[in-house]
Amino acid sequence: MTISSIYILDSQGKKLILRDYRGDVDTKSAIATFVQEVVEAPDNADQKPIFHKDDVHYAYIKHNNIYLVAVTRINADATTTISLLYQIVKVFAEYFDHVEEESIRDNFVMVYELLDEMVDFGYPQNTEPVILKEYIVQESQKLQGRQKANAGLTNAITGGRFNETNRVTKTYPRYVFSSIKSNIFWDHVTHLDLTFSRNEIWLDLIEKVNVMISAKGHMLQHEVMGQMRTKAHLNGIPVLFMAFNNKFNFSRETDENSRQISVGNVEGALTNEDFSFHACVDSSKIESERVIRFIPPDGEFNLLQYRLTSKLRPLIWVEPVVQRHDRSRIEYLIKIKAQFKKSAHATDVSVTVPVPADASSPKLACNHGTVKYTPEKDAFEWSIAQLNGGTEILVRAHFALPSISSSEDDTAEKSMKRPISCHFSLPQHTVSGIAVRYINATSAQRSQGDYVMMPWIRYLTEAGEYQFRLS
Repeated sequence: MTISSIYILDSQGKKLILRDYRGDVDTKSAIATFVQEVVEAPDNADQKPIFHKDDVHYAYIKHNNIYLVAVTRINADATTTISLLYQIVKVFAEYFDHVEEESIRDNFVMVYELLDEMVDFGYPQNTEPVILKEYIVQESQKLQGRQKANAGLTNAITGGRFNETNRVTKTYPRYVFSSIKSNIFWDHVTHLDLTFSRNEIWLDLIEKVNVMISAKGHMLQHEVMGQMRTKAHLNGIPVLFMAFNNKFNFSRETDENSRQISVGNVEGALTNEDFSFHACVDSSKIESERVIRFIPPDGEFNLLQYRLTSKLRPLIWVEPVVQRHDRSRIEYLIKIKAQFKKSAHATDVSVTVPVPADASSPKLACNHGTVKYTPEKDAFEWSIAQLNGGTEILVRAHFALPSISSSEDDTAEKSMKRPISCHFSLPQHTVSGIAVRYINATSAQRSQGDYVMMPWIRYLTEAGEYQFRLS
């Protein structure tokens, strides 16, 4: 996303602040166009926050009695541009309390400094008030005698907990953000106005397995797509330290763009495209300390993503036997083997077996679960609510075929070439064997001592494109 200029205009469209980052848009004509299209537009006009005219893209928001306008000549991300404008208002509010024409005029020097810190040559940089207050520390001119609207109603509802007089402003030492680069632009580091009754963090390590097995039982493809979904409800800005077991190990290769990752009993060289960390992770400590150090933002995010192509043993094996008797009937014998430990169990197991499009008179039987014929899919589906490790189950199917061949034979043959697809979930299990060994936290404010939190860790393996070809 690249922005050419940012304008702050009053309610009449007159210029209050102008920051030109790239010099490729004529300021005078751009402001005149905006005034004509937005400010002077009739009340019943269909106004949009984003419009295009004379090879210039405009994005704007209105806050109180001012307009914030961003212009660019390239086809920039509109959502990110609008989000940046709202973030600018949020930063101004942290410094001036009330963002309107008078406060902008009183603090125009600081406004230019903030715009220079937040955007560099049209690219968003530092946009968080907590970080900006480490660099821009001078006092601002705040409006006097101004009361928030409906303050009495707010105090009646909240019991006065959010009055300006008893608001606690949190400050954090500079070293907390030493690992956060200035070119990172995400929604927030933490919400200072949120408090949680307990410090909790949820970690879900989810692996999706993609498998393709040939008709002769050879593995054609095996891929594991892993991610660690994280949800943090933590007060303040704690620094977390997490370590994995010895199944997950990093070491530097001779090539700077490659690392060696050891998973289970298989080793393979993975490039930076095969795994990635969230922006809150201090990646410089991973190789030296074998520990992931991060400052989590509030809410949900993906802490870690990785991709493994090593050939591991499939968790569920499907053995199909198909017998076709001329043009009279076709029979199926499908056997499933659960190739994971006996103490584990797979849930929501389903196997979809294709049949000829002209098949009829289905006769189905299984020794576990339920099976039904779905003619709209030209297949029968075998569903098992729970499959214990180390077990073998089977299903038999019989279909009648028309005795007279027709022009639809090609369609029937094509339906037989579709693979068997399998779907399942395996809780508390990862096919790679990766597991979290420990996760600890320390307070960013060292004077507060130990940081107490409750971690919740879950593991899940799911089937992605899990297919077995028919002969």
